[in-house]
Amino acid sequence: MRWEDWLRQYQRRSGIQNRLEAERSAANLAEELGGCLTWGEAQSIAESLPEPIATSLREGSFNMAMARFAPRSFVSRVAELDGVSFEEGRGRVVGFLSILAEHLPVTRLERLREELASWETELPV
Repeated sequence: MRWEDWLRQYQRRSGIQNRLEAERSAANLAEELGGCLTWGEAQSIAESLPEPIATSLREGSFNMAMARFAPRSFVSRVAELDGVSFEEGRGRVVGFLSILAEHLPVTRLERLREELASWETELPV
């Protein structure tokens, strides 16, 4: 998938009207998600993503010592970085994860779900 298409889908699903805000939000979210995954899994998922979002995911896996956030803490962190309410942050996370779920190869999606298994009761992966 091309970056332009990915970003348009993210804007639509997250409800972000402004393109620059959507780009910043997607980068924040990808970097935080990268920090929640093992280094290998973040690198593997990044291979399936368009640039610049792939770079953000990779950077998160390098810049953090695998921060295993609870789903609520992850959403709170995304909301804080984006300067939005918890509910808006949750909508952004759900939008982002739904795009991943639709576009990752099945084996990578299965591994992502395994890594984030503790999230399944609160966030769809």
